[in-house]
Amino acid sequence: YYTEEVRKKLIEILNKNPDDYTMDDVYELRNIADLMIKEYHESGEKRKDLLDYAGQLYMASLMIKVLFVKPKILKAGIKAPEFH
Repeated sequence: YYTEEVRKKLIEILNKNPDDYTMDDVYELRNIADLMIKEYHESGEKRKDLLDYAGQLYMASLMIKVLFVKPKILKAGIKAPEFH
């Protein structure tokens, strides 16, 4: 689940210039948070640090989306799909 490869990917995303964030980064951060939660459960709930960090990562992904990605989308004039 939360492997060394995943940890390196997390560091790579978090070290990006904020202006370079994309929705793919937001989705990847959420995916990594999910992996941390799975790892927490697989560890017999011993890795509480992962559970805490997963929550922080969800919040970070939301902040990145709102502060950095959404303004670029709005500026580009891209509209969200309409659901009926």
